Formats: sequence, C-alpha cells, structure tokens
Amino acid sequence: MHELLVYIILILALVFGIYKNVEKPLTLNTYIMNNYMYIMTALLLFVITNNVLEKNQGNVFKIGERLLPLFILIILILFGLFSVPQNNQGLRHLLWLGLVILMSVGGHPIYALAKENNILNKVLITLGILFVSMSYLAYSNRLGFFDGVSSYLFMGLVGLVIFEALDLLFADYNSPGIYTRFWYYSIIGIVLFSGFLIYDTQKMIMEGKVLDVICKNENHLVCADYPVKSLSIFLDILNLFNKLTYVYSKN
Repeated sequence: MHELLVYIILILALVFGIYKNVEKPLTLNTYIMNNYMYIMTALLLFVITNNVLEKNQGNVFKIGERLLPLFILIILILFGLFSVPQNNQGLRHLLWLGLVILMSVGGHPIYALAKENNILNKVLITLGILFVSMSYLAYSNRLGFFDGVSSYLFMGLVGLVIFEALDLLFADYNSPGIYTRFWYYSIIGIVLFSGFLIYDTQKMIMEGKVLDVICKNENHLVCADYPVKSLSIFLDILNLFNKLTYVYSKN
C-alpha cells in the first residue's frame, strides 16, 4: 500500500507539472518536456495496474485467455482517440487513460513472468540503457536522418508479427524448438523497437520545432497532440519490455 501511494503521488506531481507547463507559451522545450511527462505518467500507470493485478490475482480474470477481446477493445479505443476532435481534450484524455490501462492489463502476463523468474530488475536496467542510448542517437543525429529506415522498420515489424502468428497457430508446443524460435523473434523485436524509439523521438523533436513556429501563444492542448504522440514512445518502451523479458526468461 505504501508503494502504491508513492506511485500515485508521483503521478499527481507529473499532472501538476503538465498543468503548469501548458500555462507557458508553447516552445520546443515545453513540448518535449510535456511529452516525457505524459510518457512517465503512462509508465507509472503500468506499474500501478500490474501491482494491483498481482495483489488481487485470485479475483482477476485470466488475462491470457482474454487477450483477443482486450486487443479488439484497444483497437476500438485507439480509433476513437484518432476520431475525437482536437478541441475535445477531456474525452481524448479519458481515451488515452483507458488505452494505457488496457495495455497495462494486456502486459500483465509478461510482467508476472519477469517477477516469477526474478529478472524484473535486469529487464528494467537493460530497458533504461536502451532508452538512454536510443534517445542519445535521436538527439545527436541530424533530424530526419532515420526517416529512410522507417519503411524497413514497418515491413520488418509486419513480417515478425506474421511469423509469430503462424508459429503460434501451427507450432508443436511439445518441441523445444518453438522456444528457441521465439527467442530469435524477441531479439529481432528488440532491434526493431529500438529503431522505432529513435524514429519516434526524432519525430517528436521535429513536431516540436514546427509547433514552436506555428503555435506561438496558442493553448498547448489545442495545438499539440500529447496523448497520441506520447503513446507512440510508450508503446516502443512497452514492446521492448516484453521482448527483453522473453529473452532473459529463455536464458
């Protein structure tokens, strides 16, 4: 309970920080800072959701058996987020909150696997190193430098999803080979989502530079799309967490 209270206080502090920032003129720095505060809020919500699920495991539905309807619900809410007008910030933020919580629920089996195998700290440390390294590459290189690889990243991701889906449908689960193949899939996923993290970070910086010019003295929440932009980087981090957990679990 004490740990949960700390996380809630941190979220409230971040929300307060965002509120104070949106009162300032929209600049590149405030835009980037707000996006990172949204991402940190989403990560804290992920931790809170998984802690609650872990403590109430006996009363929680079997998530692994409900992943398909959960995925469909996430897609519907995501469609709603892109459909709601920019000026309806209340509904957009409610949809963002719902998406983050549902994604956190969907990620609970992976979180539980990391805890069960005592690799959670190792996964988080590796994830932190990857995040800092990829962010450094994004900030230290010319903006747009990685745009040329975005199509390859997308094609690679589509191919990976297809191969994983086919393996799940037709694999012999009694054969140890399936676990080896998914280890390789996870390694490929780490490379892909590290690339997406660089690409999405540079896109955030480029959008911040544009908004710095066209949104002078404009309201942040009317001009900047924080819920959508922060979700892209949050998803990169979440997928890296999933892939790293499987790699370390296999080892």
